[in-house]
Amino acid sequence: MSGFIDRIRTSVLRSLRRVAHFYRERRLALFRSKILLEQSWRILDLGCGDSQNAWLMDNRKVVGLDVALSNRALQPYPFFVLGDATCLPFPSSVFDLVFSNSMVEHLPTWDHQKCCADEIRRVGSRYWIQVPNRHFPIDPHYIIPFFQYLPHPAMKWWAKHFSLGWHKKGEYKLEDIMVRCLTRREMQDLFPDATILEERFGPLIKSYIAIGPKEPL
Repeated sequence: MSGFIDRIRTSVLRSLRRVAHFYRERRLALFRSKILLEQSWRILDLGCGDSQNAWLMDNRKVVGLDVALSNRALQPYPFFVLGDATCLPFPSSVFDLVFSNSMVEHLPTWDHQKCCADEIRRVGSRYWIQVPNRHFPIDPHYIIPFFQYLPHPAMKWWAKHFSLGWHKKGEYKLEDIMVRCLTRREMQDLFPDATILEERFGPLIKSYIAIGPKEPL
């Protein structure tokens, strides 16, 4: 029985990876239509992970920052910093663009997210920040309908006893479970000088993108 469930799970995850790839490509097209990159720009990829945003290297002046990498050899940029998104180790206004894709929700509390947003606006003259919508029926981290509404003890119990999202049983760390996606109002509160775009899956809002600051009227 467990083998059958594992095969079903593998098939579902394979399909979801194709969907995720489609949305990353569509988001990239939207980014390029809204942000006209210049070769001289200094760019911060905040929460860069290992490689998914490496297309930013087209500009060749990119600094990647993450709290950790599973394999340092996979770092996507020549300039990489281990750092805390709530206290960025950079001078004010040093970057022409701060880019972040599905990172802010991994900060565990509203206060952490507020500090991060303040830091983004401090170090960058403009920014593009994408965060999944808290009220989308299937949270992209868990892949279980409405799982994000469970109390944290229930989430931890599930992660201990069952496979959860992209991870098999027992693989989730505590900080991975404490994902805090955002509502539109929260996104606007974090980035009051931004235009908030909606990324949709059919009629449903899948995620929000803050682009800022707004052009003056």
